[in-house]
Amino acid sequence: MIGKDILFFSSVNSTNDYIKEHLDELEDGTIVTAKRQIAGKGRRGKQWISNEGNLFFSFLLDKNYESNFSYVMRASTVLVKALGEFGLDAKIKYPNDIMVRGRKIAGILIETKENKVIIGVGVNVQEEQFETLEAKATSIKMETGYLFDPLDILYAFVKACNETVKDNEEQLYQKYISNSYVIGKQIKFQGHKATITKITRKGLLQISFNDTFRLVSMDEITLEELYYDK
Repeated sequence: MIGKDILFFSSVNSTNDYIKEHLDELEDGTIVTAKRQIAGKGRRGKQWISNEGNLFFSFLLDKNYESNFSYVMRASTVLVKALGEFGLDAKIKYPNDIMVRGRKIAGILIETKENKVIIGVGVNVQEEQFETLEAKATSIKMETGYLFDPLDILYAFVKACNETVKDNEEQLYQKYISNSYVIGKQIKFQGHKATITKITRKGLLQISFNDTFRLVSMDEITLEELYYDK
């Protein structure tokens, strides 16, 4: 269960970093949220726009699943469900970007430390200016026309997450697959035109090209060409 303890801040470097720095002081399920992050980041160290009016939070879990991909699946499917409460038809762009109409609306960062798992979540709630990412990003306000309080999205996430607490890895996998944005899509891979045919239970992407199949990891592929519907 998460959300029994929630720490609120006006500003932090990043909510993930705060948990790592105070790991011994925080209980399992603790949430840290801030109005803005000074040094928010995503996968591969990419900067995450962290302006006030959006949602940034991290939560701490004891490591109970064997693989980090299980936490990716859980957080991604929970976030899709929570966004659905606000009228959004969200999908998961492998491995952990959340998309609406082909544009990124949220992202997830999983980190481990001392047999603990730190899950960071960023959601574009009120953002309307994305600079160079304008064609690739969107927000709840842009999609719905409504100005929601970021904490409303947080509480919806907490509720949805606690409803999945007993899900095993097979249940998480089935939910993840059913919400996938990428399966069946065509991409370019090492100069080949390839089709994404499957995501394995271990978090590998199966692609087919030239009558052959290949498994690739999330670190071998970006799927940048799948952003935004044309």
